[in-house]
Amino acid sequence: MLIRSMKYYWQSTYKIILLMNLYLLLTTGIGVATLAAGVWNTHSEGITTLGAILFILYVISIVFVSNLVVIYIAVHFYRNMYSDEAYLTHTLPVSKHHLLLSQTIIGTIHCFLTSVIMLACIFGLIYFLFTCLNSQAKEALQLTYDPGMAADLYTAFANGAFFKGLLIVFYFLLSSAHSILLAFAAVAMGQLFTRHRIIGSIICYIGLYTIIQIATSLVVIPFMGLSLFGNVSMVQLINCGLLVETLFALACCVIFYLITYYLLSRKLNLD
Repeated sequence: MLIRSMKYYWQSTYKIILLMNLYLLLTTGIGVATLAAGVWNTHSEGITTLGAILFILYVISIVFVSNLVVIYIAVHFYRNMYSDEAYLTHTLPVSKHHLLLSQTIIGTIHCFLTSVIMLACIFGLIYFLFTCLNSQAKEALQLTYDPGMAADLYTAFANGAFFKGLLIVFYFLLSSAHSILLAFAAVAMGQLFTRHRIIGSIICYIGLYTIIQIATSLVVIPFMGLSLFGNVSMVQLINCGLLVETLFALACCVIFYLITYYLLSRKLNLD
């Protein structure tokens, strides 16, 4: 039943998310085409300023799309589990665990693929920015290349590249699951409100997000202090930071899943 549930949720969600990802690819393709054509290599201050504004709007829009994917998955979760549609969902011969797990897996896949596409678009556009723009346009966009930092990053990832690659992929998967489960937990907690449950879900999301940001800062600050005082190298800092962030994301996923499952199985109220 888990596979059937996953298939159903995939078929009911992939079309909208596909359109979002196509938007990312389309806008990036337009940007790359204009860079390759030399549209922004001009001495006109107005054109250069326009290019800087469009680049900022591009970054904002693709970040918004990545967040919109999470919102769409959360809304779909609410409709399936707590709206009028939920009466049918909860009569199906599927356990609460499988219902939650199937939506978590599909949501994580959508979020992960969108993140990969978003990063590919950003780095692809940045590559063409550095290779196609003239010095005046680069200066207007404040694009600078630091060979020293690039060498440090290469050294950090060159040693044990295969293991680090797997860890990075695993981290992005956990981050995607973390984003989805955070939204699910907020939706489930919002149903504890007697009235205005959607607003309650939004309040819970803001509260949980704030707590996670504070906890993340408490985890990251010690590493920043070690870096500032020069007690660790860039390689050690990246390795330890990536490992700690991965473990932290895993812990958040477990906590949010357990909260959602408990509220879904013990505190379900469709009135």
